[in-house]
Amino acid sequence: MKPRLVWHYHHRILVELTDEPIRRRNAFIECAKPQEERAERHRRLRCVRGPVPTFIVKAIKALRVAEKVIEKMPDNTLEVTWRRAINQLTRKRFALTHALRKKTMLRLHAKECPDCPWDGHTIFPRKARL
Repeated sequence: MKPRLVWHYHHRILVELTDEPIRRRNAFIECAKPQEERAERHRRLRCVRGPVPTFIVKAIKALRVAEKVIEKMPDNTLEVTWRRAINQLTRKRFALTHALRKKTMLRLHAKECPDCPWDGHTIFPRKARL
């Protein structure tokens, strides 16, 4: 499945890149999350529809390239080479995470989820304060 950006895949993360189908996440919510949280989680879980900024598209592509490099490495690759590749992958993941936290994505979120209770930390702000 093609990876895509999803709002509130986890309640403490605004937007994430995932290649798992949303229906699978919804099924997990139904069987593993508290009853009182399910409706809100289902309501907030959705794909990003708006135009994704170019710098995020580039960060996603760079991450995918780093993942493919590791996938194609033969089993007998030297440990030093593996470490370099893993370090590169980690840097690409960090760059994507940083890009997703920029104000551009916050504005897009406000547009696509106008009544969202997101407070910068969670979609359950009242529960977090208790």
